[in-house]
Amino acid sequence: MKGILRIATLGGLATLLLTCGTAKAQSTGRYKTTGLAAKIGLFAPAGKEARTGGGRQIFALEADYVAQYLPEQGVTNVISIGYIEKGALRLIPMTLNQIFQKPESDLYYGYGLGLYSARLSNVENAGGSKLLIGGALTAGKNLNETTFIEAKYHIPFNYNSRDVGGLQLMYGKRF
Repeated sequence: MKGILRIATLGGLATLLLTCGTAKAQSTGRYKTTGLAAKIGLFAPAGKEARTGGGRQIFALEADYVAQYLPEQGVTNVISIGYIEKGALRLIPMTLNQIFQKPESDLYYGYGLGLYSARLSNVENAGGSKLLIGGALTAGKNLNETTFIEAKYHIPFNYNSRDVGGLQLMYGKRF
């Protein structure tokens, strides 16, 4: 069953990337707004059961793909996939995000909606992977044209009435 869920998750991500990636991105302004970004950081689970199962700080990876850049509106649409796992907790967020930034500012903010593949195996009546609908709130600062720091709060909905979301702090590089 776990293998089927992983294949379905990867297949869904591939479909999302292929269908949403058809928009032509542009690069204008101070910061690179095309292509890919890789992020590395820490995830701090908010829920007691998630902290017990995975710890207070969990190594996290995330990749972004710019699907569309609208410079006249200061909006970038980004597809993100992450990987967070330690002990009994695994969280794979797959979100479509809308990021807002004024051209003269180093700061940006946004929100995202998507699917979360979650597993929390240290709780009674849990342990299996579940596909959850969820969202994310994002705020970041561009350090230069290609590097940035970012905070993201993941809010997946209802894993057996337990909170598997939390705060993710990352350092990233755009390619």
